[in-house]
Amino acid sequence: AEDVAQQVFLVAFVHRDEFEFDREDARPWLCGIARNLCGRHFRTQWQIRHLTHRLPPPPIGLRARYRRRQAGGCTASAGTPLRGDMRTVAVTGRDSHPACN
Repeated sequence: AEDVAQQVFLVAFVHRDEFEFDREDARPWLCGIARNLCGRHFRTQWQIRHLTHRLPPPPIGLRARYRRRQAGGCTASAGTPLRGDMRTVAVTGRDSHPACN
């Protein structure tokens, strides 16, 4: 929320010469800026998701490296023997590993 407020006031400051000072209240102007920023954000997120779905899946080695990195963070507090088993399950994606039984 703080980031949005900062962005709204930054845009308002940059475009302060467009504000009509004869108005009593600046809130409608600021709310319009916030609405436009949110709309732009959601459009950008939609475009990213839409384009990401059109990409081919990453190579298996890259996926395994990503899963290994995720598993490293999740298993940092686990004991050493269990940590290795959990990483193996996370990388291979198999539930038949002895650690899962």
